[in-house]
Amino acid sequence: MLLLACVTMLASLVLGVAAVSAAAPVVTMGAVSSPGYTTVHASGEVNPEGESVEWWFEVSTDGTNWERKNVSDFGSESTPQTLSGTIEGLQPNTTYRVRLTAINFSEEGALTSSPPSPEFTTLGPIAKPSVTLDPVTVFTDSTAHFKGEIDPGAAQSDPGFNVNWHFECEPACSSLSNGGGSFADNGAKHTVETDAAIEPNTEYTIKLVAENVGGSASDQTTFLSSTSAPRAETIPAFPIGGGTEALIGGKVNPRNSPTTYWLEYGAGPGGPGATYSSVVPAKPGLSVGSGSQFVFATQKISGLTPGSTYHFRIVAENSTGVAEGEDVSFETLASPPPPSCPNEKLRSETNSAALAECRAYELTTEPDKNGNDIFNALDSNQDGGRLAYTAFGGFGNTESNSALVTYLAQRTATGWVTTGMQPKTGVPDLGFNGNFYPSDFTKDLSEAVSYSTAAVGAEPGIRNIMLKNVDGTTVWVTKPTVEGAEVRNKNYVGRSADGSHILFESAQSFTDQGNGAVQIWEWVNGEVRLASVEPGGGVPPSGAAVGSGSNGAQTEGTTFPGVFAQPTVISEDGSRIFFGLGGGAGASYGVYVRENGTETRRIDLSQRTDHIGEEGSGQFVGAAADGSIVVFTSYLPLTDDATPNGGLYAYNLENNQLRFLSAGATDPAGAQVTSTVFVSHDASHVYFTAQSVLVPGKGVAGGRNLYVSDDDGVHFVATLAGDDNQDRHGGTPSGRYFVFQSYERLTSFDNDGHGEVYRYDADEESLTCVSCGTEAASASGEASVRAYPAPRGGFEEFGQAYRAGVISDDGSRVLFETTQGLVPADVNGLEDVYEYHEGQLHLISTGTSNFNSDVAGITPDGGSIFFLTRDTLVGQDIDGGARDIYVARVNGGFPAPTTANPCEGAEACQRTPSGAPPFVAPTTTAPSRGNVTHHRKKQKKCRGKAKKRHGKCVSKGKKHHKKQGKNASKSGRGN
Repeated sequence: MLLLACVTMLASLVLGVAAVSAAAPVVTMGAVSSPGYTTVHASGEVNPEGESVEWWFEVSTDGTNWERKNVSDFGSESTPQTLSGTIEGLQPNTTYRVRLTAINFSEEGALTSSPPSPEFTTLGPIAKPSVTLDPVTVFTDSTAHFKGEIDPGAAQSDPGFNVNWHFECEPACSSLSNGGGSFADNGAKHTVETDAAIEPNTEYTIKLVAENVGGSASDQTTFLSSTSAPRAETIPAFPIGGGTEALIGGKVNPRNSPTTYWLEYGAGPGGPGATYSSVVPAKPGLSVGSGSQFVFATQKISGLTPGSTYHFRIVAENSTGVAEGEDVSFETLASPPPPSCPNEKLRSETNSAALAECRAYELTTEPDKNGNDIFNALDSNQDGGRLAYTAFGGFGNTESNSALVTYLAQRTATGWVTTGMQPKTGVPDLGFNGNFYPSDFTKDLSEAVSYSTAAVGAEPGIRNIMLKNVDGTTVWVTKPTVEGAEVRNKNYVGRSADGSHILFESAQSFTDQGNGAVQIWEWVNGEVRLASVEPGGGVPPSGAAVGSGSNGAQTEGTTFPGVFAQPTVISEDGSRIFFGLGGGAGASYGVYVRENGTETRRIDLSQRTDHIGEEGSGQFVGAAADGSIVVFTSYLPLTDDATPNGGLYAYNLENNQLRFLSAGATDPAGAQVTSTVFVSHDASHVYFTAQSVLVPGKGVAGGRNLYVSDDDGVHFVATLAGDDNQDRHGGTPSGRYFVFQSYERLTSFDNDGHGEVYRYDADEESLTCVSCGTEAASASGEASVRAYPAPRGGFEEFGQAYRAGVISDDGSRVLFETTQGLVPADVNGLEDVYEYHEGQLHLISTGTSNFNSDVAGITPDGGSIFFLTRDTLVGQDIDGGARDIYVARVNGGFPAPTTANPCEGAEACQRTPSGAPPFVAPTTTAPSRGNVTHHRKKQKKCRGKAKKRHGKCVSKGKKHHKKQGKNASKSGRGN
């Protein structure tokens, strides 16, 4: 009625009719009766005088401060209306006054009944309940049963006698299955009880508390829980010392009893029934205290044979029993023979003699970039002979004058040649508004997909999509093909491997099927057709989005392995497209596939017709590159083994089978999948995080547990730190190997709260710290893999997908960046690029630069490693310290140029020098952890902080340093 009154008044104003002043309501207070302990019955009368009126009762103990109570109503009659009801929530043994209040929408204030207001006194006082807690006699080392009795004190139906009760533990119990409740008093005594999760060998004080309006009462008792054997978990080893030493260890929870530990190890792969030839330290071992939390326990063992396999386990013991950790195997480091390089002369001429594996430096980007810096690498082809990248500004043969320009570098017999890959720009000096968005490339890097608001021939201010070949040919992908169609932005979202199919989102109509909502359109060899078609042929009335709201480019064609910039939304041959309905500004729902431009199927509910009407079920995650398998999440139980709240699923379009990927959760809430971080090329391996424990005995309930699901089920990888950046990862196309960064300590190496890079082997179910160096000392710097996709800083609006790979196809090589000097030649304390290869660490950047160096990618075979640096490493580099992309290529290298620099003596060619000196190969072999720079000082200041705070502190210092480099980069200097 209130809404109706407002609408009526508004209508009268809109129509220009003056509102007729209504009469004020007439309010008359009636009698009060039957006062209880906390209640009283009241009545009254209100005449609305024909207008909508709201009325209610108010009470006061002093006649000045009035409190609105629960009895109220609306009315719009023209005759007196009787109002009555029971007022609740009063205090016992208290004198009140009561009045009736009403308001309509012609009066400026509420009207109250005339005094005197009726007065009454509630009954009372109320006696508080009495409580008796039984002694705790039923308990173990992990559970206990509490029981007690509550007497309300009197048989009354008044709500003031209702009792609320709860149990309390000191120290706190980890959980109470039925910790409290309430009941209405019926005059009988009530028995209350609960089960609790407790810690062993701990004295607990248990209290039962009950209260009503009259007050609270409690009773308490104490008991000592049972003792328990400790818990022991073996953690991965950390080989050191050139293959003759290793750190081995685990984690021990003493379970509140004095506990010791020792480590047993022996030669060979180990496994069930394995024997151990050595023990360290000697039994009864060393103390790990008597706490209730896991503590790390490690020992260094020596006298090992390089390149050999060993196995070990941790054992812990207290007065109650012995706990044995799992048997874990590891390989000691091998000592590879020094290589005999066919390009040794070129390595010497290109400052590459210190590089391992016969690598030599080559400059891949344009030697003279008009003073501009390289921004990022985009992609490489299979053999590393082509490299796509972006740079700040134009140079070479580019026709674009955008602020950010895309290029293709190609390796020839005499060096690298750069070609501009953006069509001609129609507006000069565009800055970062209205220019080209960085391009996506076909699998072989022969064509670049660009979208721009400023290309010659584009509608002004409208994003249009073009396809440019390396030979210079440009093809328009988007043009209005329906006469009179409104010209709208087109957002590029994906392509087939060869670029014959290009997907984009737009509200513009390209066929007579458009409806003005954002739809998915497909360009197929020159023709545009609608891709977001519903099953049965309908056009989504609210539009659509690729995947389920994911705006991404397809995975295949990214030949830097281990990375797909965004989920696969179109198969490599273009035959399958994945989308969700209800796109645009709102979230899309459902997982749909459009096949060969002719048929659409809904995937997520295909097995459960009983849920077809539930729009919000499926959310697309990713797909196999050939489109044969789709991965998605749903909150519905779509399979017989799914948990009630659903989780992660994979649907096989070839055999129409649906598989639940996040199985194993025992809690009622289900798997609680928090994110899916990687889908392998064939979708055989899906890496995801979940708060649940899906593998018995591994992971932390409520933690960030990383799992992989494959044909054999779900496997535990690691529990990550709460502040880990889950985008910093990569994997091999097969999914066997997965690389990620974490601040958590995951191996025997003490990372001291610093970020380290780990490689997981799904076949062996083993974890290796690839960035932990070769010494037993704790970490003193940050290590990371490139973000996946990398943070885009101020260029996020350009939609750039940074696809630098971090791991070779066979998993033997991993790229990472670190500020820690892991080899003697790394002395600058800044970010340098390293390669981990079969247990050995190789410095790729110089280790002596005045600026950070960054990973740019690795080819599938690991033969070419691309990185960004300001060092002048070869004679071809003539632009004086500008940021370039170099490649450290196996058996690579080009002779130094013999012709004179064309800019020598030409005043017009001169630029302000960057201050970066020419690179000189390091000669020192003395062991060193690196010089202490201002960044190292920042790290030292961070020491002593709590583990995660320490990581954040160091990270903050690192970000500050990188920010300084980016700022300098904009002026031609810096990082």
